[in-house]
Amino acid sequence: MKLAISVKIILLLTIVNLFNSWDNDYFLMPYRSENKWGLCDTTGIVKVQPTYDGFVDMIVDVESKQSFYFVKQGNRTIIIDHNNVQHLKQYDSVSPTASKIFKSGKVGMYLYKFGSLYEGMTGGFVILAEPLYDKIEPIVSHAYRITVKGKQGLLYMDYQTPSIALKPEYDKIIFEKPFFKGYKGGKVAATFKDPIYSIGSADIAPQATTKEYQKKAKEKKNEEELARQIQNLKKDASPEDLKRIMPFEITPINKYVKYREGGKQGYVNFSYALQGSSKRLVKNVIMPAIYDSISEAGTSKFLVKQNGKYGFYISGRTVVAIEYDNIKFHSVYTDEILLEKNRRYAVYNFNSAKILTGFEFDSYSFIPKSENQYFTVLHKGSIKLLWDNGIAGEEYDDLIPYNQITSDKNQKSEFPGYFKIKKNGRYGLLYDHQTIIPAAYDDVISEYPEFQTTINNGKKGAYQQNYFNVPPRYKSIKLFKNFYIANKHYFLFKVETASGIYFYTDKNGREFKQ
Repeated sequence: MKLAISVKIILLLTIVNLFNSWDNDYFLMPYRSENKWGLCDTTGIVKVQPTYDGFVDMIVDVESKQSFYFVKQGNRTIIIDHNNVQHLKQYDSVSPTASKIFKSGKVGMYLYKFGSLYEGMTGGFVILAEPLYDKIEPIVSHAYRITVKGKQGLLYMDYQTPSIALKPEYDKIIFEKPFFKGYKGGKVAATFKDPIYSIGSADIAPQATTKEYQKKAKEKKNEEELARQIQNLKKDASPEDLKRIMPFEITPINKYVKYREGGKQGYVNFSYALQGSSKRLVKNVIMPAIYDSISEAGTSKFLVKQNGKYGFYISGRTVVAIEYDNIKFHSVYTDEILLEKNRRYAVYNFNSAKILTGFEFDSYSFIPKSENQYFTVLHKGSIKLLWDNGIAGEEYDDLIPYNQITSDKNQKSEFPGYFKIKKNGRYGLLYDHQTIIPAAYDDVISEYPEFQTTINNGKKGAYQQNYFNVPPRYKSIKLFKNFYIANKHYFLFKVETASGIYFYTDKNGREFKQ
């Protein structure tokens, strides 16, 4: 038993060591020397001499410890591995993006099948269709339109096993779920039923399966229930109660109802109480009718106005005295409100039940943080302070919401809570009081979803906190590959210089070129 355990431990350690050395042995980087390309390891040591005319793409298969590289050889694109061995060399050229192979002017398709070190499998290239066609076009993810001498057919992939479902003898092939249809002379001459889109398409009423239908059915049910409750309330309520309800309808039980008395407003709610074997309607005064106006501001929260001044009520008790010129809030879900007095603003926090600042700020703005949550930004001259949950942020010259720093001005913010910060004429990035990028750049913009682009002196770099920092020294920069190998995270960037020369760098800006 001990021997068996020892053998297992040795095997496990061997696998771990293989993975720990994997990145330098198999995971190579594109390396440029003048106008020729080769491969180097992650430290920059050349493994494949730069003899190729260009670098196109790469496949890294972590499970089977294999990597393949698409390089240019004249006008051809060929595949080599880390040992400079060529693959699919029986074909004239290959395409990495469309997985196509070419020979004698014809096109076919291949697939890279990933392997597994643990199962003893190795990755490799599988031919899906030999290059026999004039054209191959995707119809859906698992089916392709093939063309030969102007006639179309259907190449179908069933679990990555190709088959000719319709021979290339039709004027056109059209997909009308769940059928592929072959037309001749404007009429359907043949059909092929797609098993994938046929699943679950039994005799179910189409409207019953749609979200819109379900939504309308739920709304109708809610409306019927609401009408029933209102009728019950009207039946039990006294004529005096009905006259004082605004706007002359009673809302469902236990909901707040605004009422008017002597030109003033208040709030009540109604509930049922048992009296013997019967039930009667009970009116509960939540707020007496002594206010000029009342606005609901969330569950059990009310903004009140009295004699030209504003205050705040929660569950029938005053939490903010009625003494302010105005009270501002963007969302009923927020924990803070703004108190205005003599054209100056302060922050009140419901959680601490305190006024957090003095009335020293001359303007404000509400900026989205997340759904139904907002940052309150107070302005004092040119200084803007970010507040959230009563914590004061650092002072900045400016705070610009994320949706205004993207390169596409029409882009909707997908990352609320991010701000471009400006301090002493320099820019950085902030998220929820945490500095993501220090204010050390001429500008920070969002060109790509994977990272922020930093700019100095008209040159670009890439920055993402805790992941990478490529200094701004390039005409353009784009994330090319992202790998996680042997407990290490690798990023490969494609960069271009002002003179139009391109090559690749790692996450720290190490340049893989001579």
